[in-house]
Amino acid sequence: MDDPTRIDPTLESLRRAWEGQPNLSLPTFFAMLANQGIGWGATDDELVAELERQARVHPPLLPLEDGRIAAGEWLVLADAPHLPHHRHPQPHHRAPPRHPACGVGL
Repeated sequence: MDDPTRIDPTLESLRRAWEGQPNLSLPTFFAMLANQGIGWGATDDELVAELERQARVHPPLLPLEDGRIAAGEWLVLADAPHLPHHRHPQPHHRAPPRHPACGVGL
């Protein structure tokens, strides 16, 4: 019999990997794992390794270093209400300013 204590860490790896792609249903996530060769006959270690790779590619949280977001480029998607944008006023077309006639001898 396999060690039953492996279940909780394996499920935790699944949670972290799936949280990084919350728009996917669990069956779709499993299908993606199958496309990576994780299916019938895969070991728990192979599954965990692929889940950890998925979590690195699609992290559930931004990685922290010393309590700050780690250096790198991060795409952050958020469900938020529409943010107001400021329209710049259109330039007004005004007649050029009138200057008194001037010239040599006037």
